[in-house]
Amino acid sequence: MPVFISYSRTDSRFVDALAAQLVAHDMAVWMDRWEMRVGDSLVEKIQNALTEATAIIVVLSKESVKSQWCRKELNSSLMREMAERRVVILPVVIDDCEIPLLIQEKMYADFRQSFDDGLRAALEGLAPVVTESQSRIDEPKWHTDYGVADSGYHGYIGFELMMVETAENRRYSAVASIDVISEVKSKGPVGRRTNIIARGQKAKIIEFLASTLKGDPNYIFRLSDANVQTRKAMIGLPVTFDRYVIQVNCRWLGENTGGDVVYNLGNQLARISEKMLAILGKPKSVTKAKSESKTKSVKKVAKKPVKKSLKKPLGRI
Repeated sequence: MPVFISYSRTDSRFVDALAAQLVAHDMAVWMDRWEMRVGDSLVEKIQNALTEATAIIVVLSKESVKSQWCRKELNSSLMREMAERRVVILPVVIDDCEIPLLIQEKMYADFRQSFDDGLRAALEGLAPVVTESQSRIDEPKWHTDYGVADSGYHGYIGFELMMVETAENRRYSAVASIDVISEVKSKGPVGRRTNIIARGQKAKIIEFLASTLKGDPNYIFRLSDANVQTRKAMIGLPVTFDRYVIQVNCRWLGENTGGDVVYNLGNQLARISEKMLAILGKPKSVTKAKSESKTKSVKKVAKKPVKKSLKKPLGRI
């Protein structure tokens, strides 16, 4: 989901500079001037954007605090923050204005003395809610920390997903890792932008794995000790026909309870892919922002010719 920016049109020059920096840091941004078209319902579009946004940056200035429209956006954001019981609003102060009473207790990014210092503070505040590759899944009785990192194997590009599940009031954890290796040969060191699997593609692969593995008894691990259990398979994605080799390693760490621990990989992947895709949101805003801010060049990619599906059933290899 994108980052929504609430601002007064008087501050457009500052907001354009801020939005360009956010896009340069791979964040999707929603701004009315980028998204609104002739004939669109102003109220409906902004209401939907406020509801779907990962975070809402409120630009505070002498003009914005007097704006009735900015006040409505702030009130809607506060209602959402209270309902979801999490941080949604990130105030940004750009001049010596009167900060609205209901957000005076919040820390804010201060751009008054230095744009760079303010930007650094804003990026730090946004990081936990816009970083899809590293986060936590919270459930009432357990939580899972996960991280996705680029990797490679014998010259082929890929990525690794690491997951650590910890149950409430338990002295052990279940640890699982998935190595996903494509059939595409790397063209240089791992980490180059042209030599890695795109962020959105990683999330889609994990989503496909979740739908394929969910309910598969071969990927519901029964862990009785600290020994690693391994599964290997070949998968083929629909539509794109891309093929990947996956290797799953799962083990139990921590105190031995004398019983077994059951780890359902498909369920974990479903929650992780859902969170990743929610954070990434629609690519439209990112593409448009990059084009307007000219932070990166856009290259057209030729469509692949239609061919028969290479998808193979998932199983051991």
